[in-house]
Amino acid sequence: MKTFHELELARDEVVHAGSRGPSDDSIRKFLKGCRVLKVRDSATVAEYGSQLLKRANLPAEELWLVREQVAMAALDVSDMPLATSCVRAISRQFPDSMRAQRLQGMFFEANGNWERALEVYSKMLEKNPANEMALQRQVALAKATGNTTAAIEAAVEYLDLYCNDAEGWEELAELYLQSSMYKLAAHCYEELLLINPTSFAYALRYADTLATIGGARNLKLARTYYAMAVQLSGGGCLQALLGICWATAKLGELK
Repeated sequence: MKTFHELELARDEVVHAGSRGPSDDSIRKFLKGCRVLKVRDSATVAEYGSQLLKRANLPAEELWLVREQVAMAALDVSDMPLATSCVRAISRQFPDSMRAQRLQGMFFEANGNWERALEVYSKMLEKNPANEMALQRQVALAKATGNTTAAIEAAVEYLDLYCNDAEGWEELAELYLQSSMYKLAAHCYEELLLINPTSFAYALRYADTLATIGGARNLKLARTYYAMAVQLSGGGCLQALLGICWATAKLGELK
């Protein structure tokens, strides 16, 4: 399966199978399509994937792929009995697997057991300090518990290794803004503009942050980036147009 259209057809075959219900082969086809195209569709995967696990005799490799897929879907839809069953089975079969440990951490998170989840991710990082997923989950855990300082530290640690991750820089910028660390937030938007120099949204956010910092130099630079946002948006960014007017007025007040 190579296209989202094919996946949609496979989904329809499963969901609209009628009173007899979908065949095992149609469910397998749909689940594989979701894995290949990296589509979650958690409610559908949890419902029909659990049916498949109960009644089908799957090849070993496919069985564990489906269990993992269903486990993540169950966590997404808060079906904890289903998630518990899948996570336990996977953990028993693959006790040393990083993917199994990841599922354990996500399971603890879903249950609000932050300490156990953090223990899991810390052990993963002991084995592999560059484990991308574990580093990301540390940020998410700190945010979930309201520890902005720890979230910032974890995000910085992550970006030291994965400096081209735009979502990571966006997240760190938001954390800095929440903490009124505007100069550090501005640096994040500079990094984002290096990653994607044609994004009017990044230019706009950078300009907004500079304008918040204030001062003649920052206001002049903010005006420049507001103008860039206007240009990159094809003139459609009203907020950037208003930003130019606002920055110009503020500069006039400083004279």
